[in-house]
Amino acid sequence: MIKRKIQDELAVLLGTFPAVALLGPRQVGKTTLTRELLAGKIGEFVHFDLENDDDISRMQNPAFLFEQYKNACIVLDEVQRVPDLFRQLRPVIDQQRTAGRFILTGSASPALVKGVSESLAGRIAFVEMSPVNLLEAVESEISQEQHWFRGGFPTALTSATDQQFSLWAENFIRAYIERDLSLLFGVNLSEVLIRNFWYMLAANTGSIWTAENYARALGVSSTTIKRYLDFMEGAFMIRQLPAWYVNVNKRVVKAPKFISGTVGYYIS
Repeated sequence: MIKRKIQDELAVLLGTFPAVALLGPRQVGKTTLTRELLAGKIGEFVHFDLENDDDISRMQNPAFLFEQYKNACIVLDEVQRVPDLFRQLRPVIDQQRTAGRFILTGSASPALVKGVSESLAGRIAFVEMSPVNLLEAVESEISQEQHWFRGGFPTALTSATDQQFSLWAENFIRAYIERDLSLLFGVNLSEVLIRNFWYMLAANTGSIWTAENYARALGVSSTTIKRYLDFMEGAFMIRQLPAWYVNVNKRVVKAPKFISGTVGYYIS
């Protein structure tokens, strides 16, 4: 297993907050890291996969279910699938504010998930898990060249052959475009537009963001392009880098740059 630097930070947060949300793109290793961290702890933990129909059906009465495991650490995997849980967690946490009681993992920013109306402010800590960085790769005896050409997703990075890596990357991209983005945010998105927009972003990574240029090239309005950009950033597919100026006001108003750091390696 690749040793992740974020593991120490996650352990500290679990010792401080009743709930910790571990966010990041799909297949980045959130569930694996959580299991590895909890395996070294003394005590019970229970895992619910909210992409599993059986586990979702058990969430019909979450307060009663959580009461059965009040002395265990409860892991809720892919929590964006049941957005109403954020609202129902607040009274459960307030009744028993035990540090590290809940771990929530998610592949989408809660702020963009349809139906999330409860912020859990003061009760939850958010931490983002990025793909494997170069330092983590080198410490795990993965070459800089392999990291550069395959990116930072663990499965892609550790594939036995280049052919296996290519097959994984192609199917990963197809799943994101055809299903995952619309599923994550509960909206209908154009697969063709997502694919073309994503390819354009990957080809121009590091460039200054100008919505009108992409809108004109794709034949849609700049409002639509900004909306799709928000969803891509909310799914951790891209990042926006604020403009750098000594004057703080300019940093806010100047156009940012964007990086398709999540999967841009595969399609650029």
